Amino acid sequence: MAEIREQPQRFPFIPLRKAIDRARDLWAAIGDHSAISSDVVKIWGYSEKASGGIQTIAALRYYGLIVSVTSGHVRKLKFSDRGRNYFLDERPEKHAEAHKFFALHPKAMMALWEEWKAAPPAEPIARSALKVDFGYSENNARELLAIYLDNIQFAELGNADKISAGEADSAEPEDEPVENLSQRSESARVESTAPVGGKRSEYRVGMNFFHDQPPAGMRREVITLDEGDVVITFPDGLSPQSFGDLKDHLDLFIKKMQRRASAMAALTPDVKAKLIAAGIPAEKLENLSLDQIGALGALSDN
Repeated sequence: MAEIREQPQRFPFIPLRKAIDRARDLWAAIGDHSAISSDVVKIWGYSEKASGGIQTIAALRYYGLIVSVTSGHVRKLKFSDRGRNYFLDERPEKHAEAHKFFALHPKAMMALWEEWKAAPPAEPIARSALKVDFGYSENNARELLAIYLDNIQFAELGNADKISAGEADSAEPEDEPVENLSQRSESARVESTAPVGGKRSEYRVGMNFFHDQPPAGMRREVITLDEGDVVITFPDGLSPQSFGDLKDHLDLFIKKMQRRASAMAALTPDVKAKLIAAGIPAEKLENLSLDQIGALGALSDN
């Protein structure tokens, strides 16, 4: 029986296979050099403040692929020795060894390995153990179990594998923040409404980002987009009438966001230049609708 913890272990929000893909993109860009986090997230197509970039950095650190280093008074990121060797050494057997290490490097994963090895109980029982014995919420229990199972499969871990917690480095993202990573994580809890039918990430955000839990009787869904996360919090039990009201509001919200997305896509550099030349302040451009942009004649030559 696992010891009940006051604070559940945090965990990466993506499985190892996806973290390695992100690390491969990073290696292609910086190799054996270091870089500040604001530059790193841009490699993955995120803006500096997008939560998706912050979470991806944290995930790579959880898995032991990258570490933080100090250069002067600036905190930077670089590949760990194991991460560096993973991309330099092309031998398949070395990659297989690394996968096993990376998969269980996060403390949360190692705790489950020590409890279950490669054969966790049936999902309802496993989720119950994560909630009762480990202290996770319903959503986080589902997320953690899904990622753990994926890591076991990807790394081809078996019960006979001998991997101990002592092999893992002690520092994890929550112990050693990069730049203002922890402050951004706190500020990024601001929630906005998102369509229920929107595109969802296969693995939603874990304990490493939203530390607080939804209020009693509420549920939370997180939709991970390239620009950042959209979060919707809603009552656990909705009546048919309330569901209809919610759907009407979200349908209207989707239409508004669709119009805004179309307008943003139309704001090419040439169109922006025409609008500014027409006297529209640069800071007002993103507030224009597609119809307004067209009415100003900026789209006539496009």
